[in-house]
Amino acid sequence: IKKRGVYAYEYEIIKDDKTVNAFCTPGGYIYVYTGLLKFIDNEATLAGILGHEIAHAERRHASQRMTQVYGVQILLGVLLGNNPSQLEEIGANLLTGLALLKNGRDQESESDKYSFDYLDDTEYYPGAIKYFFEKIIAQEESQPSAFETLLSTHPAPGDRISEVEQRLQEHGTPAPTEANLFGQRFKTFQATLP
Repeated sequence: IKKRGVYAYEYEIIKDDKTVNAFCTPGGYIYVYTGLLKFIDNEATLAGILGHEIAHAERRHASQRMTQVYGVQILLGVLLGNNPSQLEEIGANLLTGLALLKNGRDQESESDKYSFDYLDDTEYYPGAIKYFFEKIIAQEESQPSAFETLLSTHPAPGDRISEVEQRLQEHGTPAPTEANLFGQRFKTFQATLP
């Protein structure tokens, strides 16, 4: 992870059991909804999701979106202090989760790839994020509102599962076990959630 010494990578949990999502803002601030934490089944899946969000910071996706939305001249003016009203608008967009927090599908796919790569050399099963996608597919018909925002900006879960399985095969990754999924440890953590 290139920006380990640059970004603080601070994590916050947002109490909202109805939202199954996580997001990253510029500078490495990662927010995870309790709805997501209660939805997934193991620590390796959470590690995959957090790796995905770290990849957004590493790949500077938010900066790319800000440049697309506001243009280089306006951003330079804000950074140099020439346009304080524009800074307020950018700040409001960041805080309310408008266009600046929505990654494009290409950025989502890129973040999935980097998350896999980050986890490939760790104690976690690098393909565990696919369990999140499989669970979405299984439950999206009965809980469509829980996945509405997530599905509107992300590639189809089935496509993402296929990409993860392809990476697992290319890397010759052995089948997962409790020793690299950490399901029991995660259930203990889930019991502490409000």
